[in-house]
Amino acid sequence: MPEPSALATFLSRCNVLAPPGPECYVQRTGFSSVVQARIGASESARVLLLGQLGVGKSTEMWALEKQLSSTYCVLRPPAASVLNLSLAGWPEIFVYAALWAADAQNSRETRAARAVEEALGQPIYHMMVAINMAGGGGQVIPPSILQRFQSDMVELRKKISAAPLQFWDLATSVVRELETRSGRPALLLLDGLEKVPDEAARALFHEQRRMLSALPLRAVITAPVGLSFEPFFGDVEEAVSSVERLRALATEPGTPGHEFLRSLASRRGASEAFPEAMVEEAVEWSGGLPRQFVQLLAEAASRALSDGLTAVTKVCMLRARRRVAERFQYQLGPEDFAELGNGDADRSRTARSRLVRVGALVEFEDEDGTLHLAINPLVREIMTMRAWEAHNAVH
Repeated sequence: MPEPSALATFLSRCNVLAPPGPECYVQRTGFSSVVQARIGASESARVLLLGQLGVGKSTEMWALEKQLSSTYCVLRPPAASVLNLSLAGWPEIFVYAALWAADAQNSRETRAARAVEEALGQPIYHMMVAINMAGGGGQVIPPSILQRFQSDMVELRKKISAAPLQFWDLATSVVRELETRSGRPALLLLDGLEKVPDEAARALFHEQRRMLSALPLRAVITAPVGLSFEPFFGDVEEAVSSVERLRALATEPGTPGHEFLRSLASRRGASEAFPEAMVEEAVEWSGGLPRQFVQLLAEAASRALSDGLTAVTKVCMLRARRRVAERFQYQLGPEDFAELGNGDADRSRTARSRLVRVGALVEFEDEDGTLHLAINPLVREIMTMRAWEAHNAVH
């Protein structure tokens, strides 16, 4: 079998849906140590991690899990991919996290875990039949409790909502048993909650903030960046120990952000697949968002491969820019472009929150710590094209 080309090797390391191995990741300098210090300061430390999509939160959470697993009994359930986050409140999330951790650590048969399962009861009959038919068997086999959180969330939510304090205490007992068995304090890492819809986020982080503050273990939890633009965010801050933010990276040559992105590209094999100038162009158009940077490189590599090339050209990068920018064409309406044309002080709070959430605006931090918002370079290019087309239509 022939050796894969440098472009193919690079692409295999850029699948954002099925991330590559740890050797391909790069961490923010110093960020992990700040979060670790917050966690270690108190037995009830709860850190809220904010940052827009693609800024690197999942990478930092993965790093925390690896770095802290010898100090803490780490619980990192795939809540965002299993639970319906439009419905789930803190009781459902906490019960699921405890049962998932018990299953992951072969502790499902402990007294505490069995007590939770018994309290949740048996699944309804049609659920068992559906599971059985999907498997093609003739015997009705009840789904596991973790399967039920994914496929029978409404029914489980009714049960938990009827006695939230009871289930909270039962889940706490599961966590305490895990701590005893491991000999380490528990740490909950909840990634993916930044994807919670606006109304559900308000309910989860504001209306249920007392339950957030009552989580009986250390926790690092991602949250939608738009929360910080809401007038109630001060109440949310009071419910947690600290709020840490990941912002977009500076992309100017010589800055730490520029070096970070270049290192990220190198880890994935870009130096063998891309001319130097093309990597620099991707840095420039990334908006300081690591995910957008990788998407640009991956799309350019894919274009080059489909054209039978052995390296990425300027034309490949131009086509990649247009392809990655396509999502903004669908996500942004006339009112969004009108808001983008305003200065930040003239944008409404709702518009600012939405534009940051979809990535049209990118959140940066200056060297003196001042926050500012800049238009994503890909969106600015769309705005330039729209203005040019409008000018030509008039003249």
